[in-house]
Amino acid sequence: MGRKKKIKGLMPYCHFLPFPLIYRPPFGIPGEEGVRAITTYIETVLSDPESGIPKPACIIIECVQGEGGVNPAPISFLKELRRICTKYDVPLVFDEVQAGLCRSGKFFSFQYAEGVWPDVIVLSKALGGGMPLACVLYDKKLDKWTPGCHAGTFRGNQLAMALGTASLEYMIKEKLWEQVFTKGQYFVSKLKEFQKTVDFIGDVRGRGLMVGIEVINPSLPPVAGVPAYWGELAALIQKKCIHYGLMIEKGGRFSCVLRFLPPLIITTQQLDDALEIFLKSCKEARSQISSSKI
Repeated sequence: MGRKKKIKGLMPYCHFLPFPLIYRPPFGIPGEEGVRAITTYIETVLSDPESGIPKPACIIIECVQGEGGVNPAPISFLKELRRICTKYDVPLVFDEVQAGLCRSGKFFSFQYAEGVWPDVIVLSKALGGGMPLACVLYDKKLDKWTPGCHAGTFRGNQLAMALGTASLEYMIKEKLWEQVFTKGQYFVSKLKEFQKTVDFIGDVRGRGLMVGIEVINPSLPPVAGVPAYWGELAALIQKKCIHYGLMIEKGGRFSCVLRFLPPLIITTQQLDDALEIFLKSCKEARSQISSSKI
């Protein structure tokens, strides 16, 4: 809750819209009905001259939220958002920095929504093959710059460009997204098997090798009809995983989502090794922590 309170001028002139979380729907409306409620709200904001929000420069979305807790956007939501942006002439920007370039089990994470294409794609991370590299792909109709309009000290790093080219060539040649999809399905199936044996894992979700596990406290009153967050247990599980040699991240509301983002070329045996450490850490953390200490 306090993560942003000390940041002054947090993204001025930006407005945040509800994201269609499946496990914790923001309006408390589950399923496709909840998705329609959100898209209706977005279209109302754009069409109503008295909504308080003027026509925006763009709408930006992660098709799979990363730091937000590994939340895949429903396919129907992406399709409806594309329709709305086209209707009101608002550029649609897909942030593929984390989920793009095979991570989701598709080359781009938005490709799960067949027929949907953005006006702008933002890329980085896996793009550089280990070197810092980012790029923005956009529809030619949005190109208003002339040569020389945008420059900087670190633009055009030749080593990063070479590694980025080699990385893309490897991904395409090996169809890496297909391997990631298969390994992701395997890993998620194992985690869901474990979920059935415990009471503190509320949800296992993600796409490809971008997997999130939401840790809940079933002994506390539900939050908007969904089991309470348990960030304390998630933090202890992470600590024990690191102790045993497994690096995992946290994210989501109250930092209660444990995030798995393994190398895209990870082997099935390495996934099994990671799973073994994770299960051991979960059991140790749960036996150590008391739900009364939340």
